Amino acid sequence: MANSDLCKKVAGVIADYRKGEIAAPDEAHVARWVDQFPQAVRDPILAEMSYILERTYARKAAVNGFIKALVTNKELAGESPGTFWKGVRFLRLQQVGQSQNDMLALFDKALRDAFGFGIEDCSTGQPQMGVYPLGIRESGGLAMLT
Repeated sequence: MANSDLCKKVAGVIADYRKGEIAAPDEAHVARWVDQFPQAVRDPILAEMSYILERTYARKAAVNGFIKALVTNKELAGESPGTFWKGVRFLRLQQVGQSQNDMLALFDKALRDAFGFGIEDCSTGQPQMGVYPLGIRESGGLAMLT
């Protein structure tokens, strides 16, 4: 049996993973996952997973906050962020997976909340810039192409 405290710790970090799509991972879920490994390596695996996830897992609230701040950031978008984003074309280049669509949905919500328009309202004319949101599961990055 795996260390209960480590299972709780890992479950706590990933509690919002795919929230609304699947049941929240709990201590029992993490214990079932780690039980696939030999007993001798379970605790070291959990300790390393905890260490890595605490430093790299992007909680949905943090990602939402980052994107919300990004769309209103005057250093990026100038004195009129709404006008800036209206001139952006959001690129949809991912051929496999859903993570880019997830990121686009977050951008859409942030734009609607801040300016009253979504990504489909952007770049209706000649785009001044293309934005390719990389899926958060891959890198969490954002490529801006001029």
